[in-house]
Amino acid sequence: MDEKLSESWNLIVEELKEDINKKEARKELFTFVLKCFCQELERKGKIEEILKTFETALKFYGQDSNILIELGSFFAKFNRDIEAIDIFSQAYSNDENNLRAYQCLLNVKSKIARWHFQMLNDEERNESFRKAINYWIEKGDKKTVLDIGTGTGILSLYASKCSQVKEIFAVESDQIMCTIAAKVFNENKEMDKLVKLIHKNSTEIIVGKDIPRKCNLVVSEILDCGIFGEGVLETFIHAKEHLLEKDGGKIVPHKVIVNVAGYNSKFLCSNSILLNETFNEYIFLDNYRLVADRSDPYDGEYVDKIKDFKIVTNTCAALESYEPIISGAVPNMNHW
Repeated sequence: MDEKLSESWNLIVEELKEDINKKEARKELFTFVLKCFCQELERKGKIEEILKTFETALKFYGQDSNILIELGSFFAKFNRDIEAIDIFSQAYSNDENNLRAYQCLLNVKSKIARWHFQMLNDEERNESFRKAINYWIEKGDKKTVLDIGTGTGILSLYASKCSQVKEIFAVESDQIMCTIAAKVFNENKEMDKLVKLIHKNSTEIIVGKDIPRKCNLVVSEILDCGIFGEGVLETFIHAKEHLLEKDGGKIVPHKVIVNVAGYNSKFLCSNSILLNETFNEYIFLDNYRLVADRSDPYDGEYVDKIKDFKIVTNTCAALESYEPIISGAVPNMNHW
């Protein structure tokens, strides 16, 4: 794989060196090969070669926003935020209609993932969580709550409004979000005696040390646009085995449905790459399992902003599961 990519990269570079007039005609292919080649270099830990590769790319396409975004993303991934901000700023300055450049710039500036803002403004999602939490506390007699990945603390805030709740343990691994949650809790004085904020990953929580006892209600909204990107399966399995009361303990949410539809978009296809040689390392369709490559987390897209995006099939449920998904069983994918 690496030899083929290296050869492809060298060939397209030499072609442009020989005839720079082919630059526009080869731009899409050039960007594709650049991204694949840099991913392979990163996988092998050849960081300096990645920088040299981008240096070559910028000689041909120094003002191209999409190539600048790829370079900025590389810097951001390795916490080189100053360089990332400079690159994203240049990309956005070159093309103020490039939504991806704008989002990347805001993201690295704030150090707060942009989906937090979208989630806070998703009234339907938030109201569903509030109703479920209220139901299990008030009607289900669940008085000890564990909020995994509390983020801004909104689910703990909902739980604190329930008259029957006795204890809330809010767990957050990200330092910035933990600081924000602490401020939210301090602004709501009635939460002082109810909520204990814990700066840890939930899988590191030890009963008897971090929390005094197992909880009878676990709540979490670590559900990204693709459901599984934030490790929700591992988190819920661990919580059910180690942090949740065995008799009558509940987890919210307890059910997931993934809907899929075929689409046609030249723009998305050029930015969403699956290399055939590595296909079987990550996706095992014979066993109905999908496993994300943690070194390269996926992202969502505002498809309504993509001009050539078109749905070309009916939408159907590809995965539907409730309690079995938390117990570690393979989810039902009969509709796949």
